[in-house]
Amino acid sequence: MFTRPFTAICQKSGETKALQISIPDGKEKALEAAKELLPDQKIIALIPGQHAPNVYTYDAQSGKDNVSVDTGGPWPDNCVPGF
Repeated sequence: MFTRPFTAICQKSGETKALQISIPDGKEKALEAAKELLPDQKIIALIPGQHAPNVYTYDAQSGKDNVSVDTGGPWPDNCVPGF
């Protein structure tokens, strides 16, 4: 089976990383092969080519955003009418 290099963006326990893998081309075949190759990872994206050394990844947030803070809306209360 013909394979080509891909950069896999994947996550595990909130940690995001870019890995170089060799898998078949085609959207469904590539995803299936990546899941078999990286069974403990959540596949976020598959990018054709070798980009892993040049990719910046950012870990997922560990908790929920604090939505209990009231910012007072989009405008300050002291704006003049028609501002």
